[in-house]
Amino acid sequence: MIRILFNLGLYSLAIIVLVSITKPTPPIEQTFYEIPIPYIDVPATPLYRDVDLFCLAKNIFHEAGTEPELGQYAVAQVTLNRVRDTKYPNNICSVVLERYQFSWANNKTLHWTTPSGPNWDKSYLVAKSVLNGDQWIAGMDHVQYFHADYVSPKWANDMTHVTQIGRHIFYTSY
Repeated sequence: MIRILFNLGLYSLAIIVLVSITKPTPPIEQTFYEIPIPYIDVPATPLYRDVDLFCLAKNIFHEAGTEPELGQYAVAQVTLNRVRDTKYPNNICSVVLERYQFSWANNKTLHWTTPSGPNWDKSYLVAKSVLNGDQWIAGMDHVQYFHADYVSPKWANDMTHVTQIGRHIFYTSY
């Protein structure tokens, strides 16, 4: 029996041991021995779905795919800041694909196509890093707006300038 348990692997052994420990209380004449159970690291349940990762990566790719890495993280953060705000939809794809919010998304033929190449690969990695909580830019917790430095949208006059990263200028509404 012991050989079979070891052949099943450490994880199976831990489950079998756990099951045997959780049996009802034995009669008085039985003796319990403490059995060391190895720690099994179970990954946390992701907070975002695969489609959320895809939509965030698409937004980074189209809005900042050729920008410096910090600018890509900033675009991702703006997107997530909007998801957390009640003025916007409560999921990434709805925020990204909302009408007139991100210029690339106004072209519906681009919504569900998968780009390729090094800029897409980098955008995907940046999106994954942000969703995993690995990267966050301090001081941009409330930034929800940006535009390229070669345009002058009317709405920018009513906003508070926060910073410029690469070709993008970032704003908050207060």
